[in-house]
Amino acid sequence: MYNEERKYVKTPSDYLDVDIRKETYVAFVLDESGSMGSCVHEAITGFNEQLNVIKEEGHHGGINFVSLYKFGCRPDSRPRRVFKNKRPS
Repeated sequence: MYNEERKYVKTPSDYLDVDIRKETYVAFVLDESGSMGSCVHEAITGFNEQLNVIKEEGHHGGINFVSLYKFGCRPDSRPRRVFKNKRPS
């Protein structure tokens, strides 16, 4: 098939039927150490705002997954997984 400029144009039958939705993986790492105590509210607000943006992007055809890790709590300050690769709802 050609368009008016006589260039080849692919027809729908020339394409494979594949799912081309993008997958996006986002990981949040939250510091719960004592030095962050003064900005707890800001951290929660920022997390919620970012999560809302990720939710909205998912409504535009992408597939988004979110993971959350925390660190800095005593007695064990190693990072720990809260959840991994969950779809925001």
